[in-house]
Amino acid sequence: MFMHQIRRWRRRLGIQLYDAEHAVVELGTLVKQVHTPEEIKTLLSAFKAARSDVDYVYWLDPLGILRNSWPTNQISLGTEFEPPDVVQRALTSNSPVFEVGIAAETTYTAGVIIAAPVRASNGQLIGIVAVSLSLIDLSEPLQSVVGAQERSFHRRLIISVIDSKGELIATPHPQHILETVLDELPGAEQALQGQTVSLLGPGPDGQEWLFSAVPVPDAGWAVGFSDQPARPWL
Repeated sequence: MFMHQIRRWRRRLGIQLYDAEHAVVELGTLVKQVHTPEEIKTLLSAFKAARSDVDYVYWLDPLGILRNSWPTNQISLGTEFEPPDVVQRALTSNSPVFEVGIAAETTYTAGVIIAAPVRASNGQLIGIVAVSLSLIDLSEPLQSVVGAQERSFHRRLIISVIDSKGELIATPHPQHILETVLDELPGAEQALQGQTVSLLGPGPDGQEWLFSAVPVPDAGWAVGFSDQPARPWL
């Protein structure tokens, strides 16, 4: 039952990312049809209102400079958008790219940043649309899985989702998001390479624990879980 819930969460995550990528591309198509900053802001606002999983929506110029956003609070227009890697990849891509991080010039909330280039019919880059998906939103289903296991089976479970850099991006304890935990999740490194791993190992109490890790297809992430954690918040 537990593994079924994990697989269901992985499917949900995959669908959410796929849907968000396509929605960002569609937003870019709409942005091409308007001409003023106010019209762009209206589009960004409508997009945000339609998607509860989105924290911020951005419009960048061809140089990666932030020109418009929604919501507008804590936003510094005219600044270089961060993280810079996702912008550089979007500038040379024909499809959406994504990265986990913080748009440092706009908000201190970590998210999954999806960016898509917007090009004219002749291929010339017009700009970039980007969104930040809430990592808190990604973590909420994990809290439900853990709670259900504890209530039904009196079983204490720890579930941690890490990105390709080994940083924690979803956890029942979201105050620890973006902490590096790769070396504390047995099997996670193999899962990042596409393998499913289950192994037994000693815990700090000297008893045998079951550690498992599974890949998240297409995202390059991994889910690690165990019955008893080495650190109570992992």
